[in-house]
Amino acid sequence: MVRASLLLVCPLIALLALLAGPARATDDDVPRADDIVVRACTQQPAEVFQATPVETEVLTLEEVEALPARDVADIVKRLPGIRAQPRVQGQEAAVSIEGMPPEYTLLLVDGQIYSGELGGVGDLHDIPLTNIDRIEILRGAQALRYGSEAAGGVVSVITRLPPTDGFESRFQAGAGDQGFVQVQAVAGLGDEVIGGSLAYTQDQIDGFDAPSDTEAVLVGAGKDSDGVSRDGNAQLRWQPRDDVTAMTRFGYRREHEALRFEDDITTFRSDGRWRAEQTLEWLGDDSRAFGSLFYYRNELESSSGRSFELDEDEWKLDGVFDHFFETGPVSHAVSIGFDARLERIRLHESALRFDPDTGDSSSVPLTRERIQRGALYAIAESEVTRWLTFEAGVRGEFSSEFDPAAVPQIALLVTPFDSLKLRASWGVGHRAPSLRDLYQPPVPQLGGAYFLAGNPDLKTESSTSYRLGFEWTPDRRISLAGTWFYNSIDDHIRSTPDGVVPLGTVTLPPVPVDTGRPGLDLICGSTDFFFPECGESQTILITSQLYRKTNLDTVRTQGFETRLELRPHELVLGQLGYTFLETKVVDSTLIGLDELPNEAKHTVDALLQLDVPKLDASIALTGRWRSGALTETSGTGLIGFTSNRKSDDSFVLDLRVVQPLPYRLALFADVFNVTDERVVDSYVVRGRSFFVGLRGEIPWW
Repeated sequence: MVRASLLLVCPLIALLALLAGPARATDDDVPRADDIVVRACTQQPAEVFQATPVETEVLTLEEVEALPARDVADIVKRLPGIRAQPRVQGQEAAVSIEGMPPEYTLLLVDGQIYSGELGGVGDLHDIPLTNIDRIEILRGAQALRYGSEAAGGVVSVITRLPPTDGFESRFQAGAGDQGFVQVQAVAGLGDEVIGGSLAYTQDQIDGFDAPSDTEAVLVGAGKDSDGVSRDGNAQLRWQPRDDVTAMTRFGYRREHEALRFEDDITTFRSDGRWRAEQTLEWLGDDSRAFGSLFYYRNELESSSGRSFELDEDEWKLDGVFDHFFETGPVSHAVSIGFDARLERIRLHESALRFDPDTGDSSSVPLTRERIQRGALYAIAESEVTRWLTFEAGVRGEFSSEFDPAAVPQIALLVTPFDSLKLRASWGVGHRAPSLRDLYQPPVPQLGGAYFLAGNPDLKTESSTSYRLGFEWTPDRRISLAGTWFYNSIDDHIRSTPDGVVPLGTVTLPPVPVDTGRPGLDLICGSTDFFFPECGESQTILITSQLYRKTNLDTVRTQGFETRLELRPHELVLGQLGYTFLETKVVDSTLIGLDELPNEAKHTVDALLQLDVPKLDASIALTGRWRSGALTETSGTGLIGFTSNRKSDDSFVLDLRVVQPLPYRLALFADVFNVTDERVVDSYVVRGRSFFVGLRGEIPWW
């Protein structure tokens, strides 16, 4: 039976759970700083958010398994205020929270980056559901703990730890139409001292055709296209003492897409990623120390859109010390931490540069760059009274390329009554340009339709976020939450028109001068245009529009979110959410453009979940309606490609049915896009599809 209720942490554990840093737990029964869900605590009434100053939503494993989903993107994108849509650069689910650009949403697995380019747009589709324990979504400015890449929010996936009491294994496998096949498997073995686990996911799916009567962007190619990904992760836990835990993690992912077009043209995109991490944690009675060394490498090769090879890697060292103490009746939790990173990029563009003065072409030079980044931060949280919790901190960010920046943040939780929670927060961020933003040379996109280029003169973006919210739970069966938000980004980095790029020259044949002489065309053609009346040949320079990374003046997003959760019966769960969003672009170089593309003003999200007692089955329906939004024409989501056309309204409905079977097995069936919606905002989306799968545990007895 699917449990819909969220679990609320015990008072003391709640304080520890708010301490900073990408902490890990060493045992399900021992709380750690990132353990917002603690199974040992008493189950609480229906609530949307956790009882913390920072607005945090937790989706447990049981909630995730009840919803129609192929990956983490399908789970998160149904939540109010969150949009996940494809991009022509290869992302299938670039995540935007409350209108903030996807570059401001940090995607983490066990506290570290999981896939994608460093400093770029993450792809939530790359994170499989294999071996997850829970998903945490933090909204608003989170730069204090996680850095300015999280100035718009964080989606954090926490995986299960290796077992402490023997062998365990789980699997999930299934298939659907459009060539969709997915296999997931996890196996672990361990005792209280040492344990390990292996997780593997493989999925593949074919492409799809776009409707013939749409102007929307098709990301990818037709139905003959296909994509395959393989994802493997290993964990090793060693706990030589009750208060010391060491964790070793390795991860590998390979994704290959073949895009086939009607005219027999095939392009590809291949992405490989390696992760390795070593952590060490000490947990005392009132203190905790945690440190990790993390390595990440990404290799991307593509002939789709443009031909290039990208190799990049990152070394990261971070640590945090947490201490809990009391001064009279006031409880405090203090965190002091640091992180240091070295990022390197090697970019080879398979393109030519044309010199219009000499008429010569030359290869784009190899790009090799590096940057060092570092940060120090301190956070203090105080439970001043039973009804007031205060959190404040500051982060200092340093870079080898940019000036230092201070990142403060304040959050309040006021509980005047047990049924009412009030929140207020303010925070800033300073997002530095990525190496690609700075140093990418002018290179052709979509076969030369336009060129994109970096800009070494870019400035750091600065952002500010304000939030005011409430959650009212008058009864265990009902909860109403609302949040007003305002975000502002100064010196926002986007691609804007910056002249043209010469592609080469074309010589046009002479055009005979009209002198009234009959047969002049025949005479000129037979004499190789010898006579003056035959005219002169013309040489024309062919150019393409260049878009260069530029700092805009200001981008603002504001609005409010509301969420109603109903549990009229233990077998019924209903959620209804509404988001109102306004965006504003203020820049003297963008004439006639004053809002962001693909950001609908009105969005309605709904969830209905039913448990069927006699069959012990569950049914879940999720739906999203979006009003029309300003469109863009490139599939990049960039301001410079925004059109003046608005999309139609859209409505997407997904369905999952789960039927438990004997021997710890469960059969489930999904129908995605029941409404067969084909266009959402600027993008063509996959039409109606289905998937049937079986999951369970081994051994079956």
